[in-house]
Amino acid sequence: MNIQRTSRLFLLGILLTLLSLVQTRAAVLQSGRAYAFSMPAEWRYASEPVATLMHQRTGVKLTLAHADSAMLKIEHDAALGSEAYTLQIADNDIVVRAASVKGVNWAMAQLAQLLSAAGGRPLECATLKSSPRFEHRGLMIDCSRHFRTIAELQSMIDAMNLLRLNVLHLHLTDNQGWRLALERFPEVARRGTHYPDFPELSDKYYTPDELKSLVAYAYARGVEIIPEVDMPGHCLALLASMPELSCRGGEFEPFPEERLQNDRKRAWENMLCVSNPRVYDIVEAVVAQLADIFPSRYIHLGGDEVSTVRWEECKRCQALYHSEHMTDLHQLQDYFTRRAGEIVRRHGRRLMGWDEINDRCAADASDVVCIWQRDAAERSAKALGRGMQVVLCPKDPCYFDFGYARNSTRKVFEWQPLKGIPAEQQSQVKGCQACLWTEFVRTKADVDHMLYPRLCALAEVLWTGGGGCYDEFVSRLNTVVLPLLARTGNAAYAERLDDTTIFRAESGHAKLLAGATIDTDMPGVKFYEKEYAYDGDESTFFCTPYSDLEGEHFTVTLDSPARTRRVAVVFDDSKEYPHGAVLEASADGKTYYKVADEVKGGRMEARFKKHRKVKSLRLRLVREQINRLTIREFYFR
Repeated sequence: MNIQRTSRLFLLGILLTLLSLVQTRAAVLQSGRAYAFSMPAEWRYASEPVATLMHQRTGVKLTLAHADSAMLKIEHDAALGSEAYTLQIADNDIVVRAASVKGVNWAMAQLAQLLSAAGGRPLECATLKSSPRFEHRGLMIDCSRHFRTIAELQSMIDAMNLLRLNVLHLHLTDNQGWRLALERFPEVARRGTHYPDFPELSDKYYTPDELKSLVAYAYARGVEIIPEVDMPGHCLALLASMPELSCRGGEFEPFPEERLQNDRKRAWENMLCVSNPRVYDIVEAVVAQLADIFPSRYIHLGGDEVSTVRWEECKRCQALYHSEHMTDLHQLQDYFTRRAGEIVRRHGRRLMGWDEINDRCAADASDVVCIWQRDAAERSAKALGRGMQVVLCPKDPCYFDFGYARNSTRKVFEWQPLKGIPAEQQSQVKGCQACLWTEFVRTKADVDHMLYPRLCALAEVLWTGGGGCYDEFVSRLNTVVLPLLARTGNAAYAERLDDTTIFRAESGHAKLLAGATIDTDMPGVKFYEKEYAYDGDESTFFCTPYSDLEGEHFTVTLDSPARTRRVAVVFDDSKEYPHGAVLEASADGKTYYKVADEVKGGRMEARFKKHRKVKSLRLRLVREQINRLTIREFYFR
């Protein structure tokens, strides 16, 4: 009897113990509950962001405590790589080991995703190890064309933290605005951000203290900020306050993208006079202030799309040209690149620039080249052949100001950054980044719309090196990643993620669906030919490189009139559709009448009660567009 009672008590004890373990395990990091966590003393500056982000994303509350009482233990492990981590999930605790705060942040981002995927259920016991494929995993945001507030940049940094992206490249200056307040020259930011005709857009720039605060915010979340001041082109906003830095002097003024093109003054005269010694005094002052604000190892000085027109006419530049025995006007930019690079190096930093700085090998071997043109193959080969490091950000698929028709999430996910690069040179590829230029991206909602979900796909490629399963990624994206982003104020565009078609334009491949001619005065992007707008395939398209002007048209004229009850034009509905246009039809290709003037769901369409003879359809812009235009297909049905 006593033996049976003892056995029952023993079994009951085991059962209670098991129940206790299950309850303890189930209680580990549950939403709405508070837990103790520990961190090494030297990492305590990051403890508040770690706790805040975990609470925002999962509802789990973390309180800093001694390791003995902590359920979540964060430990230093110098043996791991600089951003690697291990995440050990046991019955009663979770242990994160990393060599740096960056590794801690990435481990906590993965933990948040695991908790979200679990949906309140206990996590499986496991030990996870992870490290990134690329050192530089970045996002470039253009704050010049349209200003982003510090709070908006903080929201982007929080999203980058979740996605394990570690570089925020801030494009601070351009023709449209000089967003960096210079302590020695305060008038530069004041004059460089003031538009008398658009007061609501005016006077928006960052003070040094604001930027230092942003740097600290990013650093605690594992993100390095690299500043860019664009020179020697794209300098209209600087010349507004310092016209003596130009070749001809006179009056300059920055322009917002909202100002009509014909109202912009001297828009294409935006280059510095590279022969003027005063220019290099200003470069010195700018670099000194950037070095004071940003602890990054790199300072980006742009260097892209520099016209030589004014240098050709400038007596002083011509004197420099001949004294230096130059044979190409673009070598005047190379002269600037070398002198600017020397200034950057004197301040203990490395120069970054767009790939034009290395067109004629003017960049120093220690400089880093951001490859943006075409598919990056030619420009990266030149830099890598010189032993230089590169950051890959080719327009396709890394320009996120392009609509989703051109750079879809699938296209980003399936990108192979190292394809075609010899194995012995792959270590010179520091990494890659997305670029979001904001000529046509005005609000925070627009920014989110263009970044997500594409930035999620790029982050996946840069962490793993690519080659993952797209369907698995989409499942995780929809159930875990996008909901977590939404909890920190970042909303995604509702793209058709199951679309399997990726259009890669190639010369000579466009063929018309039927006998017709196409006439347009809209400029087209190379290879994205006008014939793609009437080839019977909505996945192909014609697109323009810039905004389009009032009165421009795109007309499809059939060899023989069609009898139709419906006509339509289909656009990229993510961004690049017309805002102010009419669709006109003609029975003879000469006299036109309006049939539609509204875009819905990326379509402009007209239905007729009975069949009509239509020989020609014309899309005509009735006002200037503040966006590019992508035309997928014309229909006569």
